[in-house]
Amino acid sequence: WRSRTDICVEVEEELRFHLDMRIDALMAEGHSRFHAEELAHREFGDLNSTRRVLGRTDRAAEGSRRRRQTRDEWLRDIRFAVRALRRSPSFSVLGVSTLGVGIGLATLVFSVLNGVLLRPLVYPDAHRLVTLWQFDAAKAAREKPAPANFLDWRERSRSFEQLAAAVPYGFDLLGEGDPVGLSAFQITAGCPQFRD
Repeated sequence: WRSRTDICVEVEEELRFHLDMRIDALMAEGHSRFHAEELAHREFGDLNSTRRVLGRTDRAAEGSRRRRQTRDEWLRDIRFAVRALRRSPSFSVLGVSTLGVGIGLATLVFSVLNGVLLRPLVYPDAHRLVTLWQFDAAKAAREKPAPANFLDWRERSRSFEQLAAAVPYGFDLLGEGDPVGLSAFQITAGCPQFRD
């Protein structure tokens, strides 16, 4: 495939070839080299405009050729794939089922990531929520704050409107049928937005 630069070079060479041919013809008629060049340039007119038009036409033709060639290659590949799949139907079933499972798993993973990481939280002003941890230098790891540390932070905090401690908590919902395990959090008092 020809690049834009290749097309510009070819257009320039083509124009130069025709200009040189006309100059040679005028010199054969008896004109001097200087006079023949002047006449040839006058006969050809605006060369910059001609370059632009030829370049645009050539680029359009190249784009059309590329699209046609790409389409033909795709069709050839599809025909080859169909012939190969027809020759071995068990392999075809295995390939299609593997593809289906792969697409299903990819959709599942994206759905989970979308729900957990990409969508904003359902709390009002979710962008203002933060999580605080304490860091144990001896272990070089973060860990849950001790209850006394949380009480100190809440008492002395000037950077946050409210501080709340949340502890994971699970319970079983009993009713008709089998019990259902639910996950929840125990939240400290004084946080009205979490009461519902």
